Amino acid sequence: MTTSERSQAYGRVMRTLADVGPAKLLADEQDLIRESADELLFDSPEAPAALQAVDDL
Repeated sequence: MTTSERSQAYGRVMRTLADVGPAKLLADEQDLIRESADELLFDSPEAPAALQAVDDL
């Protein structure tokens, strides 16, 4: 995935969290998703574990 695609996907995640997150997710769940999105956006070595944490959620 290119950086542009990643940044667009990141923006969609952040907008979705802002729009429906407070009604559907607890604060710590929202934080986990935000942190995981950050890891994926910056292609960090922790990205696979972060993605698994969201999947486990």
